[in-house]
Amino acid sequence: MNVILSVLLISATVSSTYQETIKEEYTRKLRNGDFQILRAWNETHLQELTDDGGEIIAVIDEFGDKIISHIQKLIMRNGLDPVELPSESLKLIPWGNMALSDGWLQNLSTLSRNTDIKVIYRSSRRSLELQVPVKFDALKFTYDYNTHVFPLSISGGVEGRLNDVKINIILSFDFKGFKAHLDDFDIRNSGSISIRFTGHGLIDWITNAMTSVVTLFLKPVILNIVDWLLKDSLDSIVDFVNKAIECARHSNQC
Repeated sequence: MNVILSVLLISATVSSTYQETIKEEYTRKLRNGDFQILRAWNETHLQELTDDGGEIIAVIDEFGDKIISHIQKLIMRNGLDPVELPSESLKLIPWGNMALSDGWLQNLSTLSRNTDIKVIYRSSRRSLELQVPVKFDALKFTYDYNTHVFPLSISGGVEGRLNDVKINIILSFDFKGFKAHLDDFDIRNSGSISIRFTGHGLIDWITNAMTSVVTLFLKPVILNIVDWLLKDSLDSIVDFVNKAIECARHSNQC
């Protein structure tokens, strides 16, 4: 079973090339007998609960912390911390415009466990559910800006943080069909954003206008990056797991 848990979590943040390597590695492991181990574990231990409708809940924080630590290293290794932010031209209210350039998002490798990581087996469904609550305490971002509010032209830097982003991830494995699933990816708390501007000639009302438009623009951009980094990769790796298991069960078709 560790093969299933590991491949679903360790590979959540890697590039497509690295994902292919992991897929090949776990396909080899499954072919070499780990699938038989998984089947045996299912038949000997989980079968005992089938008749009484029982449920097993296990907290696996120590195992989960090791996996998250590995994910942090993979994010760094694949050049995803920092990650570049898009340049953008924004309209200021009541008039003026602001150009953002050379933006970077940092601290994606600080992904950590939020609360307990749990594995739940439900005999009525013959399924294994993995609950992975994770968080980013503070995602930092920087931009260069150039603002024009006639007759003023102001240039400088933007520094800020998106604090306390919390995500619930639920993965499952169906022992009836031997299929893995990503059941839920929910950004439960989108965090609070704080912004500071640097530069000469700043006026309070201009700073307030810039703060408003940058907040409206940047918060969804950062959350989309988090979604891309974790959810899309989880979807991909679930597909890889299912293909690897299918190959292990029908090796003559691979």
